[in-house]
This record gives sequence, C-alpha cells and structure tokens, in this order.
Amino acid sequence: MRATKMKIADLKPHPKNAEIYGYNEDVSDLVEKIRRSKKVHTLTVNSEGYILAGNSRYKACIELGIGEVNVEVIDFETPEEEIEYIINDNATREKTVEQKSREAKALKEVEEALAKKRQATSTGGVRPQLVAVPPHAVEQIEQGKSRDITAKKIGLRSGREADRAINTIKVIDKLENEGRKEEADLVRAVLNKRSVSTAEELAKNIDKVDIPEDDIELIKMGRKSPYSYIESAKKKDKEPETPKQEVPQVDSTEFLKGKTTKEIIDNYVNNGAIIKPGTKIEKSKLLEKLEKHINVFSMGMVECMMYQKEIHQFTEKDIDELRICFNKIISDLNGYKNLFLGGK
Repeated sequence: MRATKMKIADLKPHPKNAEIYGYNEDVSDLVEKIRRSKKVHTLTVNSEGYILAGNSRYKACIELGIGEVNVEVIDFETPEEEIEYIINDNATREKTVEQKSREAKALKEVEEALAKKRQATSTGGVRPQLVAVPPHAVEQIEQGKSRDITAKKIGLRSGREADRAINTIKVIDKLENEGRKEEADLVRAVLNKRSVSTAEELAKNIDKVDIPEDDIELIKMGRKSPYSYIESAKKKDKEPETPKQEVPQVDSTEFLKGKTTKEIIDNYVNNGAIIKPGTKIEKSKLLEKLEKHINVFSMGMVECMMYQKEIHQFTEKDIDELRICFNKIISDLNGYKNLFLGGK
C-alpha cells in the first residue's frame, strides 16, 4: 500500500461496483458535506486507477469540480480478493435487497473460484495435502461452505435464501438483456418490497403469470402480493393438456407382422381411439365406414400378394405359419361379424 495524490480524470469506477450497487446513486448529501467541510476522505484504488473504495466521493468530486484527491494504492494478488475488498468496504452502507442479492452473487462467484484453486492444490501444487480427497467430495464440501459464507457476509438468513436471491438476480439480468424491462422491474420490485422467496417464485414463472395492468402497478408499489397469480400460473402449468382424440390411420403393414384383427383394434384403443356404444348413425354412413375399412384390408392383402415369387420359395413350415395367420384373420373377422350384427 502506498499513499499518493491522483487526478480525478485518471480515476475510474470499478466495473464490479456498478454491477453490484448500480449507476444512479444519489450523492447530493455527500456533495453538500464536502462543500461545507472542504475535505475529501482518502480513496482506495489499484495501480490501474480503478476505485476500490470511494466511488461516492469520486462522483461528488466530479460534481464539485475537484481536480485532485488523496488516494491509497493497493494491489491484490487475485481479482477475487479485489471484489471481496469492494464488498467489505460497503458493509455498513444502507442497501436494497437487490444490492444484497448482487453482493451474494459476486461473493458466491468469488468463493467458487477460490474453492477451485484450493482443489487444484489438494493433491499437488505448492502446498499439497498429505491425504488426497476425492474431487467430487471436495466440490460438495466447498459448495456448502460457499453458501454459508456468502449468506453470513451479506446478512441473509441462510445459504438457501442467498441461492434464491442469486437465482432471482440472474432472471432480472436475463429479462433486461432481452429488452423485457417492465418484467425485470416487476421482479425487482417484489425482491425489494416483498421477500426473496416470493421474488424467486415470480422470476421462475414470469413467462406464465397473467397479471392485470392495474395490479402490476400495485405490486410494484408493494401494496399487493403477486402470490395468487404465481400459484394460478403454477397450477395451470401442472394441468396436463387434454390430448386430441384422433383415430389412428390403419397401417397395412400391420398385416405383414402377423397381428390379429383383435390386436389391431386393441392398438386403436390404446392409441387414443374411442369406441362409443349406442351412438346413432345412419345406415349409409355406417356402410361407408365399413367399406372404407374393408378397402384398407384389401389393400393390405394386395401388398402381400406382390411377394408371390418369394412365397413360392418358402419352406413348408413357413407356409404353415402363413396358413395359421390367415385362419386367425378369418376367425377374427367372423367373430367381429357376429358381434357387429348381433349374431344375425
């Protein structure tokens, strides 16, 4: 660490600061405080001029036209340590739930990155462990630690709540990247004014919820809960769509597989065909249907007859199997004829 002076023009806001805490911070009170005291507390920056602590002071100095400030220059060994420093520096500031959630997201990424580096040296590296730990076990342990550490640092109730907050933030960012600002603002409002769990549920169902425009405004103001709309969307999503009942087309190749007429009819039923006993139908319509199906059957027989040359080369055993197949078909047809005509 070294102390020096730097021109405001040479300083730059750290990208992570804006990502976590936003761009539109109100610094009007700080501007007045600096104007009255004529003092600016020292900023902390890295050697590239990125501000690690003092973004608000930096913005206030720009408004006041201050050209130079005192800084402490610190360079960390890893980007992860730098991000941790930024978040720790903002520990006492008043934050929205969204800002806390973004802190959770950034800290989780930091912890996971550090866990991977520790895993890399678990069986090798500069200071390897004496006993090798299975990689999957290390990963599970570190994931659990990461959740607990993240939640503790930002004041959330549990690692689970931290995960929910992170999931919600990811959806908000996705919606904004897709240009769906209204929906992103709705989820953000629920996160800040309701609860993390409700915001996560809304985020997960944002493509399914149907909320009237008037209620959207009330929800954004925190005067109405989106819970009923979320539950309605989830219930609707669970209800299976009623499949269209379509009678499958008869495939003449079914006859080539040696299936009986009964099996084919069973196939119809199993595939969604409905037989409605007692349905009224005109004789002409019934005859039309019957002729249609007989024609299909006949077409199947014609297809089979195209293989006469091959059939003549069959063994006697093969011929017997064909004969049995025909007898089954004839028997089934007679049975269905009697059933169809009531034994007449």
